Amino acid sequence: MKKYNYLLLQLIALSILFTSCKNESQKQDKEEVNSEESSAGESLNENINEEKTFNNDLNASYQFNPGDTLVWKGKHNNDEDFVHIGTVEVSSGKAEVVNGKLVEGEIIIDLTTLRKGNPRLDNHLKDDDFFNVAIFPNATFRLKNYSNGLVNGELSVLGIQKAISFPLTISMNENSLNINGEFELDLLPFELPSLVKVENSPAEEKASGPSSKVNIAVTLTARP
Repeated sequence: MKKYNYLLLQLIALSILFTSCKNESQKQDKEEVNSEESSAGESLNENINEEKTFNNDLNASYQFNPGDTLVWKGKHNNDEDFVHIGTVEVSSGKAEVVNGKLVEGEIIIDLTTLRKGNPRLDNHLKDDDFFNVAIFPNATFRLKNYSNGLVNGELSVLGIQKAISFPLTISMNENSLNINGEFELDLLPFELPSLVKVENSPAEEKASGPSSKVNIAVTLTARP
């Protein structure tokens, strides 16, 4: 009987010891996991903070290069693809970054440099049926704000100012401000005479007339 009681006591002691070791092991594992997660979180926060600090510290003024070009693509209303592809030059421009944010910008486009390489079409675009460059040689875009990849601002063509928005990718550092993207621009609100005439024409004439919507491709770099 005494032997039986002695064996029972040994089993109970072993059970208590096993449970204690298991709990201690689980506690240690949990502490190690928490420590690793904490370290990873601190590392991620450090990277984020470093990035924010870098961006927030950026203050710079940039100038665009006269002679840099934008690419435009135009077509007739009944065309499926663009049939006219040409360029136009930047006359001047500037951008201001404060605390890592683009807060001000302006680009002046020299419409006298409109060209496709077809003299007849080039001259037609510059005459008073379209951009009337003898009186309005420039188009001007003024930035109001840039947020979530969307540029908001005011475009002036033929002396008419309109608010416009379009997507662009803008990146910046202490050495340069880079703009890339492609968007559609509707010129009808700027009342170019030929476009207004086509818009008010019968369906058949309108179909063969020039579309008021042009595609603008932008790849520009401004430097301090």
